[in-house]
Amino acid sequence: MNWIESFLLSLEQLGYFGIFLGLTLEIIPSELVLAYGGYLIGIGKISFLGALIAGIIGGTLAQIIVYLLGRLVGRPFFIHYGKFFLISEKHLCQSEEWFENTGILSYFLHDLFL
Repeated sequence: MNWIESFLLSLEQLGYFGIFLGLTLEIIPSELVLAYGGYLIGIGKISFLGALIAGIIGGTLAQIIVYLLGRLVGRPFFIHYGKFFLISEKHLCQSEEWFENTGILSYFLHDLFL
């Protein structure tokens, strides 16, 4: 059994808290956590409303953590430690350039269609 299967089985054991934790930590892509949450709803292990609430809280908390990380430690942190997150200075420059060229609206539209 690989680590993703182990992680998903842990999510099943934890139920709503597992969805919350999976989305907050984002060890594996959130799409996979949400799809597995849908499976758990389908087999009757959890309710749709509970999964929705856990997903909203977990996803929102993850974004707050990422925002605070960027706000508090900023660019120098990622230039120095980015290699541990597979982020290079080149990636930072490319993302900054993309954001400056396309503006904030395109960021939100991008998330709607992916």
